[in-house]
Amino acid sequence: MELLKSLLPVLEFIHSQQVIHRDIKPENIIRRKNNNQLILVDFGAAKYATKTGLGVTGTVIGYAGYAAPEQSVGKATFASDIYSLGVTCIHLLTGVEPFELFDVSENDWVWRDYLQSSVSDEIGKILDKMIVGATKKRFENVGEILSLIQPTSQRKKRSLELPKIRRYLACIFTKIQIQFIYWLLLAYTHDYLINIKKVFFRLITIRALATQS
Repeated sequence: MELLKSLLPVLEFIHSQQVIHRDIKPENIIRRKNNNQLILVDFGAAKYATKTGLGVTGTVIGYAGYAAPEQSVGKATFASDIYSLGVTCIHLLTGVEPFELFDVSENDWVWRDYLQSSVSDEIGKILDKMIVGATKKRFENVGEILSLIQPTSQRKKRSLELPKIRRYLACIFTKIQIQFIYWLLLAYTHDYLINIKKVFFRLITIRALATQS
């Protein structure tokens, strides 16, 4: 699936820098005109994750329907981004809003009932595991998904393309830094200010790495 193959490597790199996007949805995925590549944008809700911080309830943020259950109560993890990407995929495959794809009475997704075109069993199982509500049953990290959809040879090739991913992120983070400066000026509490600073400087670090490649 094009969307997964295009965005998973980028998401894997972002997570490796301890940053959680927290706002993956169709509106934040655009197609670049010069090479027709799908790219992830709008890191305005991004969060810098620490081992201690992941277990602490934080700001509730994210778009209803696409945000993972744990994120909806302020406890976003890296797996939360995987959930949001999975829900984005089933929405694009069906053309139906997430709320309509979930059967509350059965507490289960029914996205296959609305498919506009067939999906292989392999991709279907991957999507099912991406959108499981329980985090322990969901994919723990992006690498697990990539190992299923990309042969080892392609994984090696992808690692060689890491500088390209970094350059892509460098272009995005130029605008992100402006957003974070704005948020720094609007921060009301000391703890919130510290958290924003951590994300801001982490994004600067990513951009520095990108420009070196």
